[in-house]
Amino acid sequence: MIKIISPDDFIKAANTGDIDEFCRTAAEKTYEKLVKLQITAKKTAVVAGDGITGGVAAYLVGIMQKNGCDVKVAFLSSDKAALSAAQAGNADAAFVNDKTFYSECDYLIDATYGCSSRQHDFNCFAGNKAAEIISLCAPYGVDAATGGINPNAVKSSLTLALGGIFIGLIFGRAPDYIGRVEVVNIPPAVKPCAFIADAEYVRPAKKLLSSHKGDNGKVSIIGGSDTMPGAPLMAYYTAAAASRCGAGLVRLCVGEWEKCAYKARVTEQTLFFLPEKDGYVSFDESIFSAIALWSDVIVLGPGMGKNPELPQMIRYFLEHYDKTLILDADALNCVATQPKILQSHFCRLIITPHIGEFKRLAPTLQPYNIEAVKKFAKEAGCVLVLKSARTIITDGDRVFVNVTGSPAQAKGGSGDMLSGAIAAFSVSNEPLRAAVSACYYMGIAAERAAESLHSDISVLSGDIIGQIENYGFCEYDGLVKNLIIEDLA
Repeated sequence: MIKIISPDDFIKAANTGDIDEFCRTAAEKTYEKLVKLQITAKKTAVVAGDGITGGVAAYLVGIMQKNGCDVKVAFLSSDKAALSAAQAGNADAAFVNDKTFYSECDYLIDATYGCSSRQHDFNCFAGNKAAEIISLCAPYGVDAATGGINPNAVKSSLTLALGGIFIGLIFGRAPDYIGRVEVVNIPPAVKPCAFIADAEYVRPAKKLLSSHKGDNGKVSIIGGSDTMPGAPLMAYYTAAAASRCGAGLVRLCVGEWEKCAYKARVTEQTLFFLPEKDGYVSFDESIFSAIALWSDVIVLGPGMGKNPELPQMIRYFLEHYDKTLILDADALNCVATQPKILQSHFCRLIITPHIGEFKRLAPTLQPYNIEAVKKFAKEAGCVLVLKSARTIITDGDRVFVNVTGSPAQAKGGSGDMLSGAIAAFSVSNEPLRAAVSACYYMGIAAERAAESLHSDISVLSGDIIGQIENYGFCEYDGLVKNLIIEDLA
């Protein structure tokens, strides 16, 4: 699995032993990567800062020159440590006033990460628009911890991540600047703060030849309302995704309004009509007890609106249900008004807030702060699926970030489908793996939908459901943007 690291842990690893040895070893591994990518055969210029990557760059240039490469380096400062590294690497170091070489190069290696001062203008070296920019650790002007973007930030075609991909490169606008990312494994190993969700970890459900529908899980979706015109459709998307992702039996539990609309759309699931009051599903203990007894997984919340009886429903399942409960959409808005409601429960709990919902659940926590997100999940005793362009999934201990997906998912119904997918995966997986797997595969389905329509804009939720081929895409074909590839050598 691909490691996500923090800049602080990267610095700690570099300072664990001899810093010069660290830089030299990292340079050797980086050179091996450049050889594989056939970059060393072209005219290459290097711009180095005075940080750790500056030292790596100095040794790298020495190695490249020793092997006959057409390469030169310029330092953004006259830092003594950088110059020492350059001399140790036998690098022919030029300084910032010598820019002729840079206007003619094929590749420009940006080794400015960690530079103690950003007042230097890296862009003066990037005047050659034909040159491809390759960044070590992070592109110039991109905050490796937060993903913040400097106005003078450069867009790289390739980022070589030393020891793991920095957490700031995953979120915000940073993915638009990093290009393709390849991880260069270096000793000593950098402690990860999270992992990229990939095919090595995700696990689809396996159906035995002898299995029947009852063996493949029974999922109940409780949702919908008569107060919002689109609400019944949200619940349907949840049910449809659960069925498409392999659940044996899916039951859509909704109010008795719009029976005809539900019956016309629901063809692969069972409809179970609940009592309703004032356009909302109404709580009845005997009925909800029967749902709990029948279900292996329950999804509660899609399209329920401001149901006044929703808190009672949530409490009932938290107190009486001992299997997997997924709280989504309006159920989360309800929890936000009663923050202590999650403190005691017997079920395997999964919650799926988007950024806005999470801010209501935890107003003081930073959404992209890994430690803060872990803390919330730990205290709530749940698996947290924090939905965004880069979804964070954690059980309070392990953390995964999903990078599959498409802007096509930025539409109503996508979150509801994800809840259904998580429900299906939960039948045969523990909650964390179920959530990671569902995010991974739904992201691929969205990519495929956009690819088939040649557009991210025109994709509808139903198109994404249509691309879920019952795990037929376990062999991922790499449509994900900014594909991250780990060097296992």
